[in-house]
Amino acid sequence: MAPGDAFLDAFHDACFEGNLPQTQAALASGRLNPPDLDEALNLASGEAHADIVSALFAAGARITPDSASFLTGKSGHQHPTIVRFLKDPACVRELLSRGADPNRCGPRGVTPLAGALEYVSEDDTSLFELLLEYGAKLEASLFVEAMRPRGEGVFKTRFLLGKGLDPNITSAEWGTPLHRAVYLAKGRVVELLLEAGADPTARVECRQFGDRSPVGVAEARGQRDPALQVPLQNIIELLRSHPR
Repeated sequence: MAPGDAFLDAFHDACFEGNLPQTQAALASGRLNPPDLDEALNLASGEAHADIVSALFAAGARITPDSASFLTGKSGHQHPTIVRFLKDPACVRELLSRGADPNRCGPRGVTPLAGALEYVSEDDTSLFELLLEYGAKLEASLFVEAMRPRGEGVFKTRFLLGKGLDPNITSAEWGTPLHRAVYLAKGRVVELLLEAGADPTARVECRQFGDRSPVGVAEARGQRDPALQVPLQNIIELLRSHPR
């Protein structure tokens, strides 16, 4: 249907405004073509009208390359309703099955897989597994997400290693996973990475640490933060005693 058509404009207005009865009436008319539905899906997604989105999917609306950009709402942040959708494996599977890109970053530059890692627990890894099933890529940033300043990070690090993520993978920001674990003084994670084959002498030019080795990172952090000197000294001894 041509842009500017009164019927089409009224349909798109209904989707934007969340008018479900008017939307359903237009869908039942048989006068709408696939591009009309795709545009309507973008409009409804941007306003977080979940009932309209569901009706449009049922009518054949498609995920397009522009679809993800409409999930951010007016403020540039994802609406809580949409966020709840993206935590639900059934909803995520529906989006992926309709062509959503499992590697496309959101407004904060975070991949879907990194976002899913936040919800990984010993009881439930389904969302993460689902994204892998549809082609999501394992990247160095996942170790960064696994090792947050708060929380021990042991389970998530072990989980990523079990998925085959290289313990010596590098990033321009943090160097190797071992560098970040040392910086955060996470002794158990350091031990886990070493057991998995992490190089205790690795030097990687990165923004956070220059080309320091993990020991160098620990020494520099200890000088700046006396409260961490004891755990960092234990980590230094662990690094120096580990077979190379």
